[in-house]
Formats: sequence, C-alpha cells, structure tokens
Amino acid sequence: MYAQMLTRCDIGYAVSVLSKYLNSPTDTHMKHAKRLLIYLYTTRKNGITYGRDRSLNGYIYGMSDSDFAGDIDNRKSQTGWVFMYNGGAISWRSYQQNCVALSTPEAEYLAASDAAKEGRSLLKLANNILNKNVKTINISVDNRAAELWTRQPCQPSKTKQIDISYHHIRDEVAKGRIKVIPVPSSLNLADPLTKGLKRDQHEFLNEFIFGYKSPS
Repeated sequence: MYAQMLTRCDIGYAVSVLSKYLNSPTDTHMKHAKRLLIYLYTTRKNGITYGRDRSLNGYIYGMSDSDFAGDIDNRKSQTGWVFMYNGGAISWRSYQQNCVALSTPEAEYLAASDAAKEGRSLLKLANNILNKNVKTINISVDNRAAELWTRQPCQPSKTKQIDISYHHIRDEVAKGRIKVIPVPSSLNLADPLTKGLKRDQHEFLNEFIFGYKSPS
C-alpha cells in the first residue's frame, strides 16, 4: 500500500482487492499477495518520469474508468482514475464503489464524478502554483452515455436512482471548471486501476502513466 500510494499506481487495483481481506486472509489471498510482491520486485526499476512531454507543461488532465459489477460477491463496480501532469501521473485512486450501479453508464458516471472532486482540487493547485490561466481540467471517459449525463440531465428514468452527491459533476461542467471528453477504451489510462488486464495492454498503458511515452 505504501508503494501504491507514492509511485506505483500500476498496482492500485491489486492492492484495492487484497485490502478487502486484511481481517481474515486465506491461503489464496496470501498467494496473490506474494505474486504482487514478486511483480514489484521484478519491476522495481519502474518509476514516474516527468518532463518528457514538454507540450503538457502547465496542463493537468485526467481519465476515469469503472469495471461494471466486477465483484461477483456483491456486484459492486470498481472505480479508477488518474491525473497526469508534464508527462507523468500525479494523482490516482482505485476503490470499490459504495453502492451497486445498475448499468455500465451509471458506474462510469459515478467514477467520473469522483474524479471530478480530485480535478476540482487540482484546478486550484494549477491556478496557485502552475498557471493562473488554467480554467478547466479535462477528464476523459470511455462511455458516451456517462459523458452525456455530465452535460445535461437527460434520461431521468436512468439517472433518478443516483445519489444526489454524485451529481455535483454536472455543476462543475456547467461552470466550465471540468470538461468531460470521450476516449477509446484501449487508450484509457485509468483502465488498469479498475480490473486485471492482459500483460501487453497493462504494460502498454503503464508506459504512458509512468511517462516513458507521450500521449501525443
């Protein structure tokens, strides 16, 4: 957990899942925990690198994602988001949502709403110490319906069950502080924070998160 919070956002999902069994771990949980330690050891040279993409200097952007009903025990979805600055990740989170989402768009909407809270804080940071001209932070999502819900209260029959605390993102979008834009699932940097991916895709996205490659 210490490594995940400081520099190793690539293990965010694994740590989130294992943390649910801290009180009564089984041999299976210990086996997976040891596998995670082996992964950390074999990738111990991985670290976040900033400054490789000069074009992003002074510009913070984020991506959010969810894994709909990924937990087969309680059918709750997993939220994941990551914010990037100057080529590397600066803030990230992976956690299980508190309520059961009824659809993929709803799960994505809840994830984007949580990411918007962090985006609002980072916008203040950008204005204070980075660039006073920054007025908006972009958050990319890979679900068109969720992106549409952030801009207008459409389809009330599909959103009325969502707790009002999550609708703050609409206010942020209306005021122009947050802008939600679409992104292909294959390029969503938050995807590794919501589910286990195939090795090739996991490593591909990590190269962008760690700053080894530029999104441009």
